[in-house]
Amino acid sequence: MTPLKRWPAILNYMNGYLASIKRNLKHHFVKDVFVLQLGNGLGTVLSFAAALVMARVFKPELYGQYVLVFTLVGLFGLLMNFGEETAATSLLAEAYSRKDRRKILEVVAYYFKVPLLVFLTVGLLGIILAPLFAGLLYHQPIIGYWSRIILLTNICLLGFSFLLFIFKVIRQITKYTVLENLN
Repeated sequence: MTPLKRWPAILNYMNGYLASIKRNLKHHFVKDVFVLQLGNGLGTVLSFAAALVMARVFKPELYGQYVLVFTLVGLFGLLMNFGEETAATSLLAEAYSRKDRRKILEVVAYYFKVPLLVFLTVGLLGIILAPLFAGLLYHQPIIGYWSRIILLTNICLLGFSFLLFIFKVIRQITKYTVLENLN
């Protein structure tokens, strides 16, 4: 078969494939996955653009300090994340679908108690020891002082995280994706 004679078969296959995509986009789950993937891609592009702008504005030395601050915060963040949001999302989605008000309140209480407990232990320890760690790791205690500010703001973001958590559970994926990218 010559290459020109194959084109109708290829076009027919492509039309079937596009029709399948259109048909699947009518399902809520597929639409939500599409929105999440699109938002994830957009978030990556925005983060890359922001990094370029900050590197240009801050110049190499200040940008290096900026990166070190967030590296130290990320180190403490590893110790402060126990996966409670993932567990709570599954539990709340189940309770929400069954309309179990008591279980919903229990999961919401769990969602707030665990991060507060972790912040009051690991977070406060991180805030106290951040300059010491920065001095040991980077020989610049000032990095630790700046890291303290970021660690303190993390507790203030608990309400914002809760809003994102609720949007995921009630399947307001577009709102969730927009807010997640604004963060």
